[in-house]
Amino acid sequence: MSNVFGDYSAKLIQRIKQAVPALQFTGADSGQLEIFDATAGLQIALPCSLIDFRELIWEDLTDNTQRGEGFLQIRIGIDPAATDAATFHELQQKVHKALHGFTDAPFGKLLRRRSDTEQRENKYCVHVIRYALSVTDVTTAPEYTSIPRPVPVVNGDEAP
Repeated sequence: MSNVFGDYSAKLIQRIKQAVPALQFTGADSGQLEIFDATAGLQIALPCSLIDFRELIWEDLTDNTQRGEGFLQIRIGIDPAATDAATFHELQQKVHKALHGFTDAPFGKLLRRRSDTEQRENKYCVHVIRYALSVTDVTTAPEYTSIPRPVPVVNGDEAP
């Protein structure tokens, strides 16, 4: 494992895509829902889900490894003119069902801890779900090479 979050992000995105094919875009949150043009609207296909790792606090373990705890944040965006409330809640539930309880080493089990709807100054709705996240990062641990123990020879005979 050389990238603690890269492979995990890809797995989460794939899980969401498989569980919720109605989402037009699923990927990393890099501010796509904040790029808003008054004439063109958002520059991202809706409905969408965006993932981000938030507020990780790290503690040092032995052998130069660390354990982090924080949140996986999922933002689900819709255009309320194109998606009714029942469908919006169904999207949220399907995303939650895909993620709650999911585990993949070195990450612990995802557990929903908070959900809320963002207050926005445009017509779009964004629901935020946060999952407790824990991870053990061993990428900085020293690499050791195992050397087989030689067979002892005593008086010309191999020891049992």
